[in-house]
Amino acid sequence: MIGRRSCTTQRDRRAGTHRDLGGRIIIRNNSSNGAPRVVISGIGVVSPYGVGRERFWTHVSRGCSATRAITEFDASGFPCMVAAPVPPSISIDDAPTLDNRVPSGDDRAGRADPRRYSRASLIAVIAASEAWKDAGLRPNEPGAGVLVGSGAGGIDVAERQYHEFFNDGWKRVTPYAIPVSIVGMISSEISIALELHGISHVLSTGCTSSTDAIGYAASLIRAGEADVILSGGADACVTPGMIFGFSKMRAVATKYNDVPAEASRPFDRGRDGFVLGEGAWMIALEREDRARARGATIYATIDGYGSTCDAYHRVQMDPDGEQIIRAMRLAIARSGRSIEEIGYVNYHGTSTVLNDARSR
Repeated sequence: MIGRRSCTTQRDRRAGTHRDLGGRIIIRNNSSNGAPRVVISGIGVVSPYGVGRERFWTHVSRGCSATRAITEFDASGFPCMVAAPVPPSISIDDAPTLDNRVPSGDDRAGRADPRRYSRASLIAVIAASEAWKDAGLRPNEPGAGVLVGSGAGGIDVAERQYHEFFNDGWKRVTPYAIPVSIVGMISSEISIALELHGISHVLSTGCTSSTDAIGYAASLIRAGEADVILSGGADACVTPGMIFGFSKMRAVATKYNDVPAEASRPFDRGRDGFVLGEGAWMIALEREDRARARGATIYATIDGYGSTCDAYHRVQMDPDGEQIIRAMRLAIARSGRSIEEIGYVNYHGTSTVLNDARSR
């Protein structure tokens, strides 16, 4: 990856209603520049373990691997035959019910059509609904928008439709092929489902997509351009084209097809590539004063964000690591704290020999 992004956040220690979901993040802003603090007031998750943030944390904290043999399609001829997809049984019925819906004069909620969702849009809407409900926010929330990240968007729909076009004739291609498969549709589906009329954008910057989205969303709130933003990321790309493509790049694990649970091993001597996974993690971001006035749970603050580009190579990092360091320093400086106060660092461990060695 040629782009380098870094976010610094801090677990809120003052809110009595805090619920620890693990992995607290790092730095508290001293707000010396007078800008409003941005907090996380709601969390929603769809993961390979299933639906819900509590389910996710229970499995992760127990060290349960979600990697398994691919059964969604025939991968027997691929070098990589393992992945961590979301369960195929997940449906829109798993989305939490938002019972504080405000009538809008017409049936706007009925315009959401889950039958047309890509898998990424489906899990994004479910996670968004959980985050929104967890935050105590309502559909049609005034001043609310959506800014999320995704690397592949509706790639599952695109691959199926290309197969229909090239193998079975153009008459079987749906007129929804393009709008459903594009990356930008994810935020649109969330906006429709939650009736949010503010910003509705998707950033697609590879592995840093959701980090970038959260960083930009927090900046918009600090600048007064939004009151609350649903942010995070979603990807569902365990598809034949993606698995085969990453296999050709020699980027995914191929030595652990017989023991899938052991395939993901970043920084391990036996690593040979990453495991392609799926999931959606959504958070409700809002001004601290707004969240406290509502009595909302405050999980963390988003205090600093930095982004640089080493302009070196499309998939390889510059060996000197200078821009990675600069991105982290920018984030720390903008948070108003010092390097000595950092208590946790989240590595981008890809389990590849080259990237892991340069990320340490």
